[in-house]
Amino acid sequence: MEDRRADPRLAISLNALVHPQQGRSWPCVIRDFCSGGMLLVNKEGSGMTLTMTASNPSRGDLIDVHFSIPATNGGVNDGHFRLRATVARVLDDGLGVQFAGGMEPGALDALKALVGAAADPRDGSGAPLPLRDPRISE
Repeated sequence: MEDRRADPRLAISLNALVHPQQGRSWPCVIRDFCSGGMLLVNKEGSGMTLTMTASNPSRGDLIDVHFSIPATNGGVNDGHFRLRATVARVLDDGLGVQFAGGMEPGALDALKALVGAAADPRDGSGAPLPLRDPRISE
């Protein structure tokens, strides 16, 4: 099946915290990202699943995604980001979210730097990185 996303996704495993409009905050992991959105999944070993938060997210709900990127290259401060997102997809173990107008450039650059991606998230062949979550069908 052809991936119809506007931007290629980059794989990552970064702890995050989702603050829903109702219910408790959800500790999760950013599984992949692109300028337009993220896939957030349950954090193994946290003892908390999305279901347990009682937030009952639905497509179109607004959430805040909070994450930190460790300082690199001798930097002193970590980068802390809190992004407003819209739930695009609810999965058994997570959420697909999108950013209206795209992800904040500073956050996107920090995530790309963390995974060692170039400004153009493509491999040496120029082809988009093949990253698909089998739970999501387009």
